[in-house]
Amino acid sequence: MREIKLDLRDRKILVELDFNARELISRIARKVRISKEVALYRIRKLEKEEVIKQYYAIINPSKLGYYYCRLLVKFQNTTKEIEENIINDIGGNPKIAYLGVLDGSWDLLIGYWARNMIEFEEFIDNFVLKYGKCILEKEVSIGMHLSQFNYRFLLEQENVKEFKTGGEVETPKIDDIDTKLLILLTKKGRINFEELSRELNLTGKAISYRIKNLIRKKIIVGFRTLIDYKKFGYSNNKVLIYLQNLTKEDFSKLNNYLKIIPNCIYITKQIGKSDLEFEILTKNREEFFSIIKEIRERFRNIIRNYDYFIIHKEPISRFIPIQ
Repeated sequence: MREIKLDLRDRKILVELDFNARELISRIARKVRISKEVALYRIRKLEKEEVIKQYYAIINPSKLGYYYCRLLVKFQNTTKEIEENIINDIGGNPKIAYLGVLDGSWDLLIGYWARNMIEFEEFIDNFVLKYGKCILEKEVSIGMHLSQFNYRFLLEQENVKEFKTGGEVETPKIDDIDTKLLILLTKKGRINFEELSRELNLTGKAISYRIKNLIRKKIIVGFRTLIDYKKFGYSNNKVLIYLQNLTKEDFSKLNNYLKIIPNCIYITKQIGKSDLEFEILTKNREEFFSIIKEIRERFRNIIRNYDYFIIHKEPISRFIPIQ
């Protein structure tokens, strides 16, 4: 993919939208020091060029009664067509949160929202029953705590912004209207109150109250803009870390160090074969291995091993477990 070249103003606009997708155009214009009309024109152009792919509400599935479960798959005896058919087949399941096509030690990453572990077990059993001949190896994990970070490459920022999801799974405390509102906000994060009023048959004041209440309950933890990092020449590397001799203090030091790596975009603490994983954007393999070498040397007493792969494509990213 040809790397896109954006000027400073476009990058500043993206920074403003990155962790506040519902920011007012007028405020963005003031911060970037351009007119409201110019700001709107530039945003529309970024959308048309698919630098901006989507605006969405960040939902904490734990607050809606769901576990975020993952299945890594290594294929055998398949073709590109067979693998695409598998992806298309399981992608029709509304409980599928994420599908990542991988390059490296694994071929497919499946994210699944489950009410309980029995439900996830049934999904895995059905998957293996249907595609067992194509599976060489599989690995299961449960994402317990997930942090996502701002795209600091936009302005080579040092300031780290963080949204956290996960934690204890709770009984959801929402009604049908809240459910519809959440679905709309995850699909169109910048949807205005007028359109929401038409969709939900509520006043703008009532909708504003509901959104604030969902934020207060920490069901909505923020609003983000999905930016296509590939257009800036980056690849997404997911690293699985296997730990040993671990203390809470050691884990905190490792976690805090990963946060400040310039292009780290996700950290997940999980239950599974690996203990921790993170995603980092790099422009080449030399940059990636330099970062990994530094991490391994700095934390050699607690890192037993690591694994990694590149997220090549993401056919499905669904931001809410209710459809």
